[in-house]
Amino acid sequence: MVGRNALGVTRLFFLFSIVCTLVLSGCGQEDPGPSRQSAAAAELAAEEAAMRKRAKARQLKERAESTDDMVLVAAGEYTIGDSRMKDCPERTVTVPDFMIDLYEVTNAKYKAFVDATDHGLPHNWVSRNADGSFREGIPEGKENHPVVTVGYRDALAYATWAGKRLPTSTEWEIAARGPDCLRYPWGSKYEKGRSNDEELELGDTVPVDGYPEGKSPFGCFHMSGNVEEWTRTKFMSEREREERVIKGGAYDDSSFDVQPSQWKPVRSSVDRWETIGFRCAKDAE
Repeated sequence: MVGRNALGVTRLFFLFSIVCTLVLSGCGQEDPGPSRQSAAAAELAAEEAAMRKRAKARQLKERAESTDDMVLVAAGEYTIGDSRMKDCPERTVTVPDFMIDLYEVTNAKYKAFVDATDHGLPHNWVSRNADGSFREGIPEGKENHPVVTVGYRDALAYATWAGKRLPTSTEWEIAARGPDCLRYPWGSKYEKGRSNDEELELGDTVPVDGYPEGKSPFGCFHMSGNVEEWTRTKFMSEREREERVIKGGAYDDSSFDVQPSQWKPVRSSVDRWETIGFRCAKDAE
């Protein structure tokens, strides 16, 4: 009897030792706690959202198609604006498919429109010769430069004749910044030499197919610098006169002003600056 009791006590002691060992080994493990679990879940959710955004951006880029010097911008949600600016806050917009010109409208193309319609000449197409007579026509050597000194109604007339329309400021900015909402057409930072702006000190326009290293994600040229561009977006000034939004900055603008998020209101009825041109858009078929 005594031998059996001793054996039972030994077994109990052995089991008790195992249990204590398991408990003590568990005590050294740190409990992640609800706060750390929440942080990990939030981090995972943010990473998944970023992955979805990158995948969507790739899909939108893959859908972009070029035809007849225009590019298709795929329907979807895009971010435009600038969180640093009160007059153009960052926001998400949804647009349908649309087409936009890869290049600004050139003097040569505008001449075809003038010849076909007898529309008035741009102001800078009229110059005085040394003998006092007047010369009319495209400025020498600028056939492939953007047409300038044209007003809003001139740009609208050309677009209608070409079977197109003027882009909205939203469409224009999307085409300039792409699905990733880049600060500049080429990336997040200004880089001298990618756009025709005041940093280059050229003081004039360049051909519309120049500076290919400054193209937008959709392949559009000169969405930053060269000439500002008319859009059909209205702006009512404090003096209650109708103005239109121009985008893109020009050859005499600063690196800040040539950001595609920036804009200016211009009088659509009278303003014909040497720094303003345009490009066309149209609804996708």
